[in-house]
Amino acid sequence: MLFTAYLGLNTQSRIDLLVEAPGNECVRFDALGSGFQLLPVCVMELRRVRLSAQGYSLSEVHPQPLPRAMGAEIEFSIGMTGQTELAVYNTMGERVLTLVSGVMEPGVYRVGLPVEQLAPGVYFYRLQSGPYAEIRRFVVAQ
Repeated sequence: MLFTAYLGLNTQSRIDLLVEAPGNECVRFDALGSGFQLLPVCVMELRRVRLSAQGYSLSEVHPQPLPRAMGAEIEFSIGMTGQTELAVYNTMGERVLTLVSGVMEPGVYRVGLPVEQLAPGVYFYRLQSGPYAEIRRFVVAQ
């Protein structure tokens, strides 16, 4: 719909305003179609989000380099409920391990890193959860 509006009584400037209102959920038009009102509260899609005092983080793996015979843990925290994935990649960008995959609640977690399954070399681990993503590096020794 195209509306013509004038600013004030003494203003000669004309403003053409194009209003697109799919489904008219948030805009109320008058009976003649010459005026409209934007509704003060408009909800088209609603999702409940529960925030936690715990933020997002991904810790370093220690010691560096990791001996193959020694196990290791990765500690991470999730700030809000959401789909979470923690995976290990080689230097070619190929996924070699998936440590976590699923919906997780806010909190602090530790997951085992099976170093004995990895050949010596450089690897990256990536945490993706909701809006958060972080990548860190570790080295597996001979």
